[in-house]
Formats: sequence, structure tokens, C-alpha cells
Amino acid sequence: MNILMVCTGNICRSPMAEGLLVQLLPETLKDRVTVESAGTHALHGAMDEDFAIKTAAAYNADITGHRARLLGINMLRNADMIITMEKGHLKIIKIHLIRQEKIIFKMIAIAVAMLITVSDP
Repeated sequence: MNILMVCTGNICRSPMAEGLLVQLLPETLKDRVTVESAGTHALHGAMDEDFAIKTAAAYNADITGHRARLLGINMLRNADMIITMEKGHLKIIKIHLIRQEKIIFKMIAIAVAMLITVSDP
């Protein structure tokens, strides 16, 4: 299973979410689940914010090697689950995937289940 976390810049929220989810995965799932992150407006290759690295580390998640990635169509196509940090990201993804009904359905299902927005710091 491939899980994709999406935020705006991919230097705070989604890398922390990626690192924390990887940290929380049971050992029995770590070889079957891939967790990645990307940003809708990321500067590809940018380093994570220091406070994001420190916050993740406080929860035993090491994201020091993470570099920002710009969200791309292949990432979306390869994802089995996409988790966005806010509704605006969902709208951008829908625009990218207008012809990918299967993935749009997944996104709608996630949007309905999503009750919170993760604020940008």
C-alpha cells in the first residue's frame, strides 16, 4: 500500500505526518506500506523547517533526510491513499486528476471522512 501525505510546501506538515506515520506503523506492516509526502507548491529539494524536524524528533520520528517534493501526477496515480492537510489541497488534486475517476473517488471518500484541517504554522 502506498500512502501519500500532501500539504503546500512539503517542508512542515506533510513531512511530519509522513515521519510520524512511519514511526507508528507496526513492524509487520513496514515492508508492505510505503509512506511519502509532497507539496502542491513545493520548492523541490528544499530542506524541512527546523521546527518541523525538532517536533517530529520529539515523537521519535527522524525527518532530517527529507527534502521537499513537488506533487506530480505519477505520485497521485501510484498512491493507494492520499491524505491532504486541508481542503484546498484536495481541490488542487482533483484538478490534476480530472480524468482519473478511480483516484478522484478515493479522494472524495477521504474528504468526507476528514473532519479536521491541519493548520499551516
